[in-house]
Amino acid sequence: MNENAVKSGKVKRIAMGVAWSIIQFVPLSVFLILAETGDDNYDPWPRAFMTGGSIAAIGFIIVWNFAQRLRFDRLLIGVNVFLIIGGLITASDNESLIGVYRWLREAAMFGWIIVVGLIATLSTKRGFIDVEHNDSKTIQRASWLALICCGIAFGISFYFRGGGSLWAAPAPFIGLVIARRLVQWRCITSRQ
Repeated sequence: MNENAVKSGKVKRIAMGVAWSIIQFVPLSVFLILAETGDDNYDPWPRAFMTGGSIAAIGFIIVWNFAQRLRFDRLLIGVNVFLIIGGLITASDNESLIGVYRWLREAAMFGWIIVVGLIATLSTKRGFIDVEHNDSKTIQRASWLALICCGIAFGISFYFRGGGSLWAAPAPFIGLVIARRLVQWRCITSRQ
């Protein structure tokens, strides 16, 4: 195999990885756009959950059936579960469950990320941080650290929930993504 073919293959893999990273954000992006389109007479959240949750469910089904080599980011699995459950709760018209989501507001998303993180930490070799490493204790410690960061993001989001504040979801989510990437980077560099 010549050098140009190798470079071309690497470029394709990188491009596909970037495209997949962007595609994973589509359900959340659609949800956020629709959630911000309401006014005093119209609550946009039910439509946002139904649409974002449907897109997230379709994404899971496509990856499960056709593209299993693609890996969902564990944070975005939590976000997608938040959207799917929100859509199901909305469709069921169950007032008590709707009330829980209304009470938690944006913090519910971080709650689902914590659930996914706990499941990944306790049941997978790569943990919540989703990094290949030869020392399972390193993965466990890093995953628990990422979960602590998630708990902090949940607390910030819960405190500022429902006010349309950047602190309700965008700032804690961005902080969580950065913190988790730093923990992942630390694990990756420690194995070398």
